[in-house]
Amino acid sequence: MNRNLGFKVRIMLLMVASGISNAYCVMNFKTPVTHHTGNATAIALSISDSKRLIFLLAIFGLFFLGSVVGTYITYEENFRRGFLCLAVLAIISTLIGEYAVYLLTFIFGFQNSLFLKYEGALIRSTHITGYLTDSATIIGKYLRTKDSSRLHVSIFFLISIGFFILGGILYFYVKSFSQILVALIYLILACIWR
Repeated sequence: MNRNLGFKVRIMLLMVASGISNAYCVMNFKTPVTHHTGNATAIALSISDSKRLIFLLAIFGLFFLGSVVGTYITYEENFRRGFLCLAVLAIISTLIGEYAVYLLTFIFGFQNSLFLKYEGALIRSTHITGYLTDSATIIGKYLRTKDSSRLHVSIFFLISIGFFILGGILYFYVKSFSQILVALIYLILACIWR
């Protein structure tokens, strides 16, 4: 497989895993775990609801901790080891019921800490806000300058967004097996990552 195409396929698999788990958490716990801008606002708005505030602070902290641990484990780009850890954690998340939201938040902090680059752009495979902005910026520059040299990066970002949404759609078809599917994706990535 072409190295560049292989990288893109691996990123799309990560986007699907993120979409599945984010849909799972939104549907079951009413909280997204793959991104935290809204959760930061919810922390501010929950100041008078101590139970919700503690929950949101825990989510925030576990995402941060997952990023620390992920960086430690995948230091010097040992992504195979990282994906094996993520697969094990995803399987464990299927066994802990209502506490899965905490482990999944940790998992996505870990996944988000993987410093992957495509054409010089940092890849964050757990959320899409940056992709929307980066894609729009590239298109805006193209419209202004007619320089098409970066349009392929914009297309990559838009396709990545589509795969995140595809993950959310897949969740509806595999609900009770969703985290097993995510674990399988991580195992595949551990096997094929170079």
